[in-house]
Amino acid sequence: MESGVNRLGAKFGREKDRAADRYHPLICHLLDVAAVATEIWDQALSPHARRLLASGLGLSPDSARAWAAFIAGAHDLGKACASWQSVDVHHQQRLSGTPLRATAAAEHPNHGLVTTVVLQDYLERLGMASAVASRIATASGGHHGYFVLANSAGQRSEAYRGEGKEQSALWANARRELLDSLRTTVAAVGSLPTGTMPNPAAMLLAGLVSVADWIGSADQFFPWAMPGTEADVSDTAAYFARARKQAKAALEGLHWTRLATEDQPLTPEVLGLPTGATYRPLQREALEIASNAREPRFVIIEAPMGEGKTEAAIILADHWRAAGFRGTYFALPTQATANQLHARVKTYLERRLPNADVNLLLVHGGIASADQDLLPSAVDDTEGDGNVAAGAWFLPKKRSLLGEFGVGTIDQSLFSVLQVRHVFVRLFGLAGKPVVIDEVHAYDTYMTELLERLLQWLGALQAPVVMLSATLPTERRAKLLEAYARGSGGAVPAASDAQSVPYPRATWLDGSGAHATTFETSGTSRRTLRIQRLNDSIDSVATTLSGKLANGGCAAVICNTVGRAQAMFTELKARLDCEVGLLHARFRAMDREAREKRYLGMFGPPWAGGERPPRFVLVATQVVEQSLDLDFDLMITDLAPMDLLLQRSGRMHRHDRERPKGLEEPVLHIRWPGQVPPEFDRGSAHVYDPHILLRTWHALQGRDAIAIPGDVQELIDQVYASDECPPGDPLIDEMWHETWAKMQARKGDEEREARERRLGTPTRLVPLDSLLRNPREEDAEDLHPALQALTRLAEPTIDLVLLDANSPLQGRVERELSRQKVRELLERSVKVAGWPGVPALATQEIPKGFASRAALRRHRMLVLDEAGAGRAGNVRFTYHRDLGLLLTRLEEEVPLSSPLPESQRA
Repeated sequence: MESGVNRLGAKFGREKDRAADRYHPLICHLLDVAAVATEIWDQALSPHARRLLASGLGLSPDSARAWAAFIAGAHDLGKACASWQSVDVHHQQRLSGTPLRATAAAEHPNHGLVTTVVLQDYLERLGMASAVASRIATASGGHHGYFVLANSAGQRSEAYRGEGKEQSALWANARRELLDSLRTTVAAVGSLPTGTMPNPAAMLLAGLVSVADWIGSADQFFPWAMPGTEADVSDTAAYFARARKQAKAALEGLHWTRLATEDQPLTPEVLGLPTGATYRPLQREALEIASNAREPRFVIIEAPMGEGKTEAAIILADHWRAAGFRGTYFALPTQATANQLHARVKTYLERRLPNADVNLLLVHGGIASADQDLLPSAVDDTEGDGNVAAGAWFLPKKRSLLGEFGVGTIDQSLFSVLQVRHVFVRLFGLAGKPVVIDEVHAYDTYMTELLERLLQWLGALQAPVVMLSATLPTERRAKLLEAYARGSGGAVPAASDAQSVPYPRATWLDGSGAHATTFETSGTSRRTLRIQRLNDSIDSVATTLSGKLANGGCAAVICNTVGRAQAMFTELKARLDCEVGLLHARFRAMDREAREKRYLGMFGPPWAGGERPPRFVLVATQVVEQSLDLDFDLMITDLAPMDLLLQRSGRMHRHDRERPKGLEEPVLHIRWPGQVPPEFDRGSAHVYDPHILLRTWHALQGRDAIAIPGDVQELIDQVYASDECPPGDPLIDEMWHETWAKMQARKGDEEREARERRLGTPTRLVPLDSLLRNPREEDAEDLHPALQALTRLAEPTIDLVLLDANSPLQGRVERELSRQKVRELLERSVKVAGWPGVPALATQEIPKGFASRAALRRHRMLVLDEAGAGRAGNVRFTYHRDLGLLLTRLEEEVPLSSPLPESQRA
């Protein structure tokens, strides 16, 4: 009688009337996944990630490769148990003639737990140390996104539920036979792992297991090896050889194969700079650091706006890639900045790798992220056990960081250090990959805490990092350097190290410590920015624009809230004799994208080829203040924190071009509170901390100009000093003390929230389940509002799909949605933040079709009437083509977003 091992199934037919031979044998699935892990090791892992895994296992690279394949293949060993096999209605017929019996249990045991228990015992019997065996088995069994330790009698009893005394030995023999066959086939023989498997190696291994399982579960890459097919289950060596070929084809189909390095020097034109351009001083400094520093792994670049920081970062990343690191991920603060940089990186890659098939992803929650040229449409977007394949490759969810190159928002990388399921997949995607983080100053206390933990993990995973900022406080820079140094195991730089070099500067860590250098700025960045104060009224803004634009010119009016922007746009459009535009985050995705493209074309750099209007006013919110290459002749802004005012000013006189008469000098007009102590706009004080606004107001008192770069560091440190330091003015000291106390309390709350939710440290060896405590799904509805709003401790947000009354999409939302329909729905989505919109929408039922697709899982839907209005709870949502989304509480009949004329409320 045969043992029955080859008749155990990993996947079964969905319909009950299918034949008993409609299944994929378990041994084949284990070999499929082992084959994928082998190809990932050869093709997708950087040499640094391979060395990290080999060191963690305590093996040579070749032995580590084989053991990694074995550990990945063993992930589904837990399906070789009586209760799990009973899920197939044909189990009795399939196992007839064998000693094995499948017995249904009242509740099936977690097969990840079974894998962990059995694999740990197996490894210990081979002679492996118990501590190492436990960490390896836990990583293998955690492929469903969380770790289960097999460290109690109750858990071990749970793993064998349903087998009974008579069958337990037979099932134990079957599992041992599977593992012996798998280990022999993949050549995981000879030396046993002896390393301690520190946290970085363990998380990297867990990520490899999950990713290999997802690819190995895709039926189009690995057809079922049922009886009657050409697959010979009894000849595991032949099957594995065939599976290796299929795995290689799968990685090629996913555009996940190794790219050749470049021999030619990197030129300004390849970077996308204008023909004939030369490198700026900062970019030459980046070349110097890349070429001569001793293995630079962490670089902070601080330079004025428009100085070419992005190109300097690409220079460093390009050097690292030539040195064996893998790809690059660019993390930006907003979707708009990610969209623009995606186009720039695409140009660079097309010129740098003209003969390669390059995988470049846009990674964020907006509509553009669903529009990927290289997504394999044959892969389904669901994941699970047995017959359900895992896929949606490289969509902006758990697999968003696996692609070779990515440009996206900062939240996608910060998810790598949150207590969420499959967090190790994100870490796996970042291991050995250069990461560029832009606008470092733009993140609040909560995000900064997460960012420091991310830097620790990136250092531990040997992922080099470039951080970019125009305005970084001295204390913040020191903490960032310390975080990366702790993670990488290097010496933590002293507070005085590399801190005395003046701004602008490049600071870096390498094998010999911390270093810094300053450099010259180019002509457009070295300037005197004049400051003019305006009354905080729309009348004052309209009058100023009418006078200043008399001879033509392009102006930006930046508001701190959507409501202020909508109100400003409405009034200026009625009062100015030129075109007025509006850009904010409360437009439908397709409308916002169209507006972004239009304004980037109009106000972009001269060499971009767009047609600049002779006279135009763009009213916008913060969406234009960071990373966007926009150039205005004149700027009017709400009072905002000092660093953001400087950022906004960087969109003015950014490029060398002829300016209209009267606008030859860069002048920042600030809407200024008239009284002392200052009374800040309620919306602005909600968006920004009142104490930081007060410090900014105080720092600018009596100042009519800012020297850039000379005054930048002093002003930033003055506003973001860590001590209270009241100015001694009795008129404002009371407000100073009050707002300081509230800010410190809020910062304390945010620090506690971040420390509770972030992943454990990479350097402290702890059980894996305590490293990843109580992991949640990224889009879980019952998460704290901070996680519902991604990684910011901000107002909760809800994504709302707005459909017109006659839209044919209405009839589709309760059914299964195609990729095209998902895209069309996402195009019509808009983000709603805070009260009263979120409470009103939170009770809305999510359509069935939305719930089944990851990209729409947290979206609500509202059908608008012919007037463009819809209702949820006691809130009316009105979509206006020029203004975007308006909210009205029905009992008040006053739009809460802005005081608009009655004609525009419907």
